[in-house]
Amino acid sequence: MKKLLIILMTLLVYFPAYASAEIKNFKCVKLLHFMQEDEKLRAFFGDEVGSLILELVPMGTFDQWGSNSYGKATFVYNGKKHEFNLHAEGGDRLGGTYAEGIYYNRIDKEYAKRDFNKDLKLKDKIGRLVKLKFIKFEPDFKNKKFHNLIITETYNLETLESHRNKAEIVVDNFVCN
Repeated sequence: MKKLLIILMTLLVYFPAYASAEIKNFKCVKLLHFMQEDEKLRAFFGDEVGSLILELVPMGTFDQWGSNSYGKATFVYNGKKHEFNLHAEGGDRLGGTYAEGIYYNRIDKEYAKRDFNKDLKLKDKIGRLVKLKFIKFEPDFKNKKFHNLIITETYNLETLESHRNKAEIVVDNFVCN
């Protein structure tokens, strides 16, 4: 009887948080920049289109580490799905939706054993970061109908302390509505 009561209490505490999640969808177009010969910066929209889905959960929701969780963001772009855990969000902050999030993966035993990693001696570095991505989604200050999406991705972080440092960072900008 006690087990049944505990299960029911758990459902009552956690189910409303998931049932009342707010989902927002945005269409995003890649924003490209280049410098002209007259040293003027020019920006234009590319043909690449993505979709951003924000699943915002109510205040008082916690992630697996006990930190505040604001939901998750899923960005579908170029046939790939990128997921981020949101660590900040605001409903009408600055006149629109605002969110920040992170994604990462770490070196585990399986990753350390792969052939292309054997010379890096990664078994001594279990738990260190391999990839880190950040997402920032905020209203455009000039045109409140649009939002700016910035995705920053780092790759090959496991090579930082090795003879073949290939760490890199890529920043993509999008305009969403």
